[in-house]
Amino acid sequence: MRLFALRGGSAPLGGRLAFAIGSPLIEQLLVWNPALRRKHELVAVRTQFLDKAIEDALPLRQQFVIVGAGLDSRPFRMRDALLETSTFEVDFPGMLSAKRQLFRSSGFDYDKLLPAQEIGTGAGGDGERGRGVWHVGVDLSLEGWQSALIAKGFDSTKPAIWLLEGFTGYLTEAELLALLRVISHLSAASSRLAATWLTPGGEHLSMHRFTTRNPTHILEPFGWAEVQVQTLQQAASSIHADAPPPRGGVGEREERGGDERRPDLESDVRDYLYLLSCHEKR
Repeated sequence: MRLFALRGGSAPLGGRLAFAIGSPLIEQLLVWNPALRRKHELVAVRTQFLDKAIEDALPLRQQFVIVGAGLDSRPFRMRDALLETSTFEVDFPGMLSAKRQLFRSSGFDYDKLLPAQEIGTGAGGDGERGRGVWHVGVDLSLEGWQSALIAKGFDSTKPAIWLLEGFTGYLTEAELLALLRVISHLSAASSRLAATWLTPGGEHLSMHRFTTRNPTHILEPFGWAEVQVQTLQQAASSIHADAPPPRGGVGEREERGGDERRPDLESDVRDYLYLLSCHEKR
């Protein structure tokens, strides 16, 4: 919940909240405001990239940790794909509580996903941990948050999928490195980490504090090998029906012409300069 008031600015969660509610006003704004519509399309591109990274990592990795879960709806959207997976949503306790209430009012009941111990109808305590969705209410900036994750049943001896979507930019470099150090310590070999990153020079909010041009340089010292890194522009092109998949990595910019280009997306990409990544623990 702290993000709503952090640094006196509105957080992306505010926009996510509106979309989660499904307000007709938001739908009209997308029609009336081309710039907002393009930004919405780019969030869709980011989501599709990350969804595919998660799906590709299943079913060999049956633990899924959403770091800074906010209003992430994947436990519902990807419910079928995650049936054999233990999903852990990690965020402030107040955020998770508010999320359950909001989703319930919108027709998505967490009581149908959370194990009995989570909603107070079962034995609770140290009962057997199984597949399903677990809420881990912690402050990620404080030491020891991993103990709460393990108490919910996370097994550091088994491969996991970690998701850091729209998260890394809000941390200082020291905070990010500390978080990655803990995540890496908890990650067995062949774990996957999917993330989004802001690069220098783009349009940033006042809350954004960390940018990088190469997330692999950040993750390699912690034992993570690059699986895929793309600009948002490359990801948009690769899922556009008329465009060939991108060749090369982040450092290679290709010039395409004709109907293969998406000027509306590419212009906005230059403004926001996202990087999307997937890495595997060695």
